[in-house]
Amino acid sequence: MEIFETYLNDFLYDLKSETLNSLLEENDEYNELYDEVDELLDSITTEYPELFEKTDELVSKIAELESFESEYLYKQGYKDCFRLLKLLDT
Repeated sequence: MEIFETYLNDFLYDLKSETLNSLLEENDEYNELYDEVDELLDSITTEYPELFEKTDELVSKIAELESFESEYLYKQGYKDCFRLLKLLDT
């Protein structure tokens, strides 16, 4: 079962990445906001070089948190779909 979960997690991560890349390509407002965040992070690391390491660590930890959250939400979504299918079948 652990192997299945690993493959499922990889699949879901790839699916999320593809979807967010599409969002980046298709939505100008999201694209602008994404660029603004990137510029802000760059300016922080340029203006405060001593914070670069901490900022990089913070961004990494936030990304890791988002990964956990996304994985959990996807799993819950699949569980809910199966529950719904069972309810519809009865």
